[in-house]
Amino acid sequence: MSLEEDVREYKEIDIKNLTKILDGQMDEYNLDSKNTSKLNLVFFEACIQHIIRICRVLRSPRGNAMLIGVGGSGK
Repeated sequence: MSLEEDVREYKEIDIKNLTKILDGQMDEYNLDSKNTSKLNLVFFEACIQHIIRICRVLRSPRGNAMLIGVGGSGK
């Protein structure tokens, strides 16, 4: 949950606390964004679990990931 680059410590996290952090980051993006369209995302539990996995992969050395959407399912 740390935004620091060199910290790689695995801890159990509270989903409600992480949801507040993600909402805060989205609000900060919307305030700083010069785009006319603002983000209005809903962070449900499955979404948060995917965000956690993606962050872990991207922070690993040479980390990359491919996101594939299932047509029309919203996942």
